[in-house]
Amino acid sequence: MKKTLCLYVGYDKFGKIDDYVVDALKRYSKFCDVYYLADCILTKTGGCQG
Repeated sequence: MKKTLCLYVGYDKFGKIDDYVVDALKRYSKFCDVYYLADCILTKTGGCQG
């Protein structure tokens, strides 16, 4: 378990997580534990529900 935490907060008015965000989170995960805080319920396809 890594000791550093990254809290990434995202918002998109269309309810989509852009590819550049996913790429950034993958890069950050090499150095810390990453948590993504969305303004909605995330779906399995990477979008927002409701």
